[in-house]
Amino acid sequence: MSDNTGSNLGTGQGIFGQKVADDLQFKSLVGGTGVTLSADANEITINSSSLVSSATNLGAGTGLFVDLTTGSLNFRGIALGTGADSGLKISSNATTVLLSIDSANLNAGTLGGLASSAFLQKSDNLAAVTNVSTARTNLGVYSKTETDAKYFANDSSSLPATDNAVALGDNSKRFSDVYAVELHGTATRSGVVTSIADHNIGELQNVDETGKAAGHVLKYDGTNWVSVVDGGATNLGALTDVEASGAANGQVLMYISANSRWEAGTVSGGGGGGSSTFVGLTDSPANYSGAGNYFLKVNSGASAIEFVADPGYVSDLSTFTTANLTENTNL
Repeated sequence: MSDNTGSNLGTGQGIFGQKVADDLQFKSLVGGTGVTLSADANEITINSSSLVSSATNLGAGTGLFVDLTTGSLNFRGIALGTGADSGLKISSNATTVLLSIDSANLNAGTLGGLASSAFLQKSDNLAAVTNVSTARTNLGVYSKTETDAKYFANDSSSLPATDNAVALGDNSKRFSDVYAVELHGTATRSGVVTSIADHNIGELQNVDETGKAAGHVLKYDGTNWVSVVDGGATNLGALTDVEASGAANGQVLMYISANSRWEAGTVSGGGGGGSSTFVGLTDSPANYSGAGNYFLKVNSGASAIEFVADPGYVSDLSTFTTANLTENTNL
């Protein structure tokens, strides 16, 4: 026998292994996972036991898989909607198909079944609105003029539409701080007042400064706080109806109706404690000059005492006769 050997043809996996002496040795064929081998006298058949019989769409969207026909997996294609202005565009990379909005070419021909003419366009400047004023009212939109008249501006003076009707906050919705040079009106309560500079206490609604004077205090009379003499006064001069300036020794306190007050003064004809002599009285003669041997008599007006001389007076009773008396019919 000649010294022959074997060889594998082609570029695939060869089955000839080697020649040992006169023995030609070949490799065995083994079926891998999902592959089976069968042989007869002339052939070796390789069969696959794992055939693709179906496919599944994942997720809840519209599936791309259609069916399996004669070993072919059939999938739906991905395309844009009707018209080039659908606003979508398709792109892809090695692993992903991308759908995105083509904002540069988006044209809302219809939206919710309505044509674009049903919507306001910025370029139209509200020209398509038949009644702009009514449209603003229905939409709750104010014009610039209406807004300036309705809201407080921060660059000019603002006045409410009606007097004493509009509140600025309330007990439950308050402003934390209010800064102003002057506040006018009635202040009902202030938690803390750090300064009332440039304001007088008499400007308060329930304070009456009438008749105020040095040394007075404010006293509540049931309605207002009024100016009165300090209740702790220790001298007459502190009383509002007493004028003690210029008081001198021996004077008394007398009421002067022309001034509506008590003033220090001297009682005419007497001392401060009353007269100790007859002529010191105000309703009697001022002195005795020239009134020797006169009688004391009430004057004809019945308002004072006066001295009178008796025409029938004689110093010696021995010479006194009825001729010295006015006898009339009384003799």
